Amino acid sequence: MHVVVAPLFLLIFILMIVGVFVLIYLALYRYNLNKALKENNGKHVALPDVRSAISAILIIILFFNIFSLNSQVNDLENEISNLNRNFDSEISNLQNAINELNNKLDDMEKANSLIPNYSYKVDNFNTNDMTANLILELIPKSYTKDTKISVNINNKDVELQDKGGKYAGSIKVNIFDKFEEDTLIATISNGNVMETCELTDFYVEPLWKYVLPSISAKAPVDFTSSKDKLNIEGDIYVGLYSTDSYKFTDAYMDILVNNKSVKNIDMKFSENEMDYYWYLDESVEIASTNDIVDVCVIATDSAGYTHKYTLVSWQDDGYAIYEDGEEIFDKNGNKLAGELE
Repeated sequence: MHVVVAPLFLLIFILMIVGVFVLIYLALYRYNLNKALKENNGKHVALPDVRSAISAILIIILFFNIFSLNSQVNDLENEISNLNRNFDSEISNLQNAINELNNKLDDMEKANSLIPNYSYKVDNFNTNDMTANLILELIPKSYTKDTKISVNINNKDVELQDKGGKYAGSIKVNIFDKFEEDTLIATISNGNVMETCELTDFYVEPLWKYVLPSISAKAPVDFTSSKDKLNIEGDIYVGLYSTDSYKFTDAYMDILVNNKSVKNIDMKFSENEMDYYWYLDESVEIASTNDIVDVCVIATDSAGYTHKYTLVSWQDDGYAIYEDGEEIFDKNGNKLAGELE
């Protein structure tokens, strides 16, 4: 139970002050009355007006009530804040319990799977044909000398070789291939017995990010349009991330109207810098509010490819699309891949 102690002490203190004021007032009242009687030879005189004293006492009591009410409001706000913290804590605990349960279910599913363990790695990146080797390694739950395993990934069959209980194989893939979940299907054969295992949580990160640099950016900008002009204003963040193989050699911001460059903005690029922050305040001419205006980062990497990351696109009379994705072009301007995530 919550007990408020301070207002009680304050009330006693105020009552004591009021009592002192009443005693002082009575003393002054008696003094003034005696003085008035002497001056009027003992004749009747009008009593002093006590309304001022009563008003002062009422004002003091009113201030106490205001303070007490404010204290109760503060206490209520603190209780609500505590309830919110407790509620958030309970939600967090519940979410953690759900995550823990999901992890246990995943572990149980893997334990019951024909292939509980598997992994992959990427090597032999070729910049000429944009390919790499995707190397798979699977460890079956049980096997014999007659066990054979093959996998189908993105509609390509790969025969895996037994390496002492670990079955490994490689497949040549384009580094811009997308490998979605649930795409890896393994076939296990033991003589005449054949079983199929679907690896439901198989996921391959975008391969191109293993070898080529990438861009990350945020641009929560505001657009203000008039009949023939569009103003773009807001904070910009751009991250240029290199890999062990390649890095960016140049980068700048480009504003395009209907896919035509109209304004280049110097980012003060440096090969030693990864993060860039600045405030954008630019205007471009537009023919109508139906024009499409893109704010992009253009960067060239040491492999000779051009990266274009669209931070925000203004179109359809003010509708803005943020973080539209990254595109990569070869030296001749041919798009190799678009809207990569």
